[in-house]
Amino acid sequence: MDDLKLLSIIKSHRTDSLGGESGDLSTERAAAMDHYHGRPYGNEVDGRSQVVSRDLSETIDWAMPVLMRTFVQTGNIAEFDPVGEEDEPQAQQESDYMHQVLMKDNAGVMFIHDTLK
Repeated sequence: MDDLKLLSIIKSHRTDSLGGESGDLSTERAAAMDHYHGRPYGNEVDGRSQVVSRDLSETIDWAMPVLMRTFVQTGNIAEFDPVGEEDEPQAQQESDYMHQVLMKDNAGVMFIHDTLK
């Protein structure tokens, strides 16, 4: 297999994994958002009920505060474990740095919220 063929395969898989416009992930994400927002399914029959349940969005919205507390309230967002005693200061510094970059330099709370939701 030549490099161009391999690059083409990798690019195709990357597009699908990131939810490219025609990828499976993009289609699944769009369907999930339709269910979350309670949009019609598209198979409705005239003269029958058009009600769409919003149970999914209510369940997700109910669980969000607990999930957010789990990830945000604990202090550092990530903790590095030292391998030996001599690594303890370095591990603490790395943990502090991750917290600084994610939560203070960037909108970490919003990133976590959007990722979980």
